[in-house]
Amino acid sequence: MAHEEDPLAGTPTRSLWITYVPYDPSEPDDHETGDHTESEQIRERFDFPEKLFEQIPIGTEGKTTEAGPSIGHMKLAIRRRLGDGREGTILNVRGEGEDG
Repeated sequence: MAHEEDPLAGTPTRSLWITYVPYDPSEPDDHETGDHTESEQIRERFDFPEKLFEQIPIGTEGKTTEAGPSIGHMKLAIRRRLGDGREGTILNVRGEGEDG
């Protein structure tokens, strides 16, 4: 049986601040309302391996933009952090040192 690599493992890492609202996936209405009070929101720093960040070429002038971890990777990190079966609705993602 092949060993699957943990997508969130590896160094070096880069930090992202993620604002999310936890919800219980077994309760379908728990995260679908869209009205989350500020007290329900959690803002935490998550460290992701550098391998999940990549430079993507745009246009023909050699310019690039940076892509970070996928939403799936962020949701996995939140689920692991909560550790109790809950997941998180992501509201905002900021890089280390970005305002917001």
